[in-house]
Amino acid sequence: MIKCGRVNLRAAEIADRPKIFQWLAHSDITPSVMGEPTYPDQPIPTWEEFQQDYSDSYFEDNGNGKGRNFIILLGNVEIGTIGYDNLNKQLCQVDIDIWMKEEKYCGRGYGTEALNCMVDHLHALYGVRIFRLDPSARNTRAIRAYEKAGFQIDNKYVWDRRPDYRDGVSMKKEITEPGVVADGSDLSRAVRGTARAIPPRG
Repeated sequence: MIKCGRVNLRAAEIADRPKIFQWLAHSDITPSVMGEPTYPDQPIPTWEEFQQDYSDSYFEDNGNGKGRNFIILLGNVEIGTIGYDNLNKQLCQVDIDIWMKEEKYCGRGYGTEALNCMVDHLHALYGVRIFRLDPSARNTRAIRAYEKAGFQIDNKYVWDRRPDYRDGVSMKKEITEPGVVADGSDLSRAVRGTARAIPPRG
């Protein structure tokens, strides 16, 4: 369990994957992030497609340090999910995904707090210093929430792949001080001379 404040993060398990899929693809949150009529370029995935995108390792310990999902808890109530992917320890950077369980948990700062908690956790544990999200420009609510968590639109970012949305926005949060990984090693030297970010998965 990662203690955050009002919310905490619990490492997700395989048994959590079906409900995480339901929150994304079949809840009152869904129309604000994918599918017709607002997002025809981002169709709602099938269960099979979701399993391919979020493979078993995202819900098992062997995903630690690579890509992992967590359940956002408000007390004992599950209110959403957050995860990371494409963790590059050499470049000290990672991509983050987040969505809530229901609309009633949006607009209350829970997602912002979970984002800050995940950033702090990955920075402390793996020395990550660059964090990326790639929402649609149409999702102004998400962009505002990410900005509250310290993310900024990165207009200089050059996409290495086709973004998930036709109007995908790259948002970045960068921690300037070096992180310290579990063995105590300083990762500051690992990013010297690097200026290119890996593409976010979305």
